[in-house]
Formats: sequence, C-alpha cells, structure tokens
Amino acid sequence: MGQEGMGWAAWLGIVVAGILVVGAVGLGIYGGHVQPPVRHYEQAVPNDRLPN
Repeated sequence: MGQEGMGWAAWLGIVVAGILVVGAVGLGIYGGHVQPPVRHYEQAVPNDRLPN
C-alpha cells in the first residue's frame, strides 16, 4: 500500500486554524488602532445653590 498523505479532515483543520489565526491577528491590529468614543458632559448648577 502506498502513502496516502493527509486526509480531508486534516486539511480542513489546518484551513480552519489558519483562518482563526489570521482573524485574531486582524482583530488585534484593528483593536489597537480604534479609539473609544469621547463624550463631553456639562452640568449646569442653579444659582440658588451657590453660597452667597
């Protein structure tokens, strides 16, 4: 009997693992460049609460 090499399951596993690695690297690079949204809040204080 000759050598058959790797089967379909092994190739599929290698392809899925490769896609996961490339996706993780891509998300890491994207996550390193994205800035969180900046929100500015302003609170108004009524004049009757200020000390005289």
